[in-house]
Amino acid sequence: MPITLVRLSDSQVLATPEQVDLLADPGQPIPSTLIRLRPRGEQPVVIEKVAADDPVVACTWAAGPGKQATLKIQVNGTRSLDSAVRVYLRQPVQEMLTIPVRIKAR
Repeated sequence: MPITLVRLSDSQVLATPEQVDLLADPGQPIPSTLIRLRPRGEQPVVIEKVAADDPVVACTWAAGPGKQATLKIQVNGTRSLDSAVRVYLRQPVQEMLTIPVRIKAR
């Protein structure tokens, strides 16, 4: 009998969406994805750095809107991928968020 465990996050920052799941069409570029990082409290979200597990994944980020931060994830390739992006935060607390990145080639 399969069992699914769900771990409730105690992070001070909410990521929306929590993961990237895309289908890659043959010969077509994979669209970029925006992730909104929202603080649970009053302090703004400050990203220190972002690291991707796979070199075909590129990330940029910007402050805003408001106290939030926006992360842009781009995948340069057309192959299937099961990876992750690690977001290192400076504020509201120092912590690391892991955002799964899954690309399925058709």
